[in-house]
Amino acid sequence: GLKDIGTDYAQTPSENARMIREYFAHCGGKGNFAVFFHDEGHDFPEYGRALAWKWLDTKLKKRP
Repeated sequence: GLKDIGTDYAQTPSENARMIREYFAHCGGKGNFAVFFHDEGHDFPEYGRALAWKWLDTKLKKRP
């Protein structure tokens, strides 16, 4: 969450996401990382959970 109390990003959240995406690509996991920003504080709102479940469903059903 962007407004999570106590969150102290070393860079901007989008810069952190870029670094993690590069790490996954370097380890052979290109395309297996997604990021979702929200401003609901320390929470995982229902619409975020729906996006996460859809993403997981897509990735787990993916055929080689």
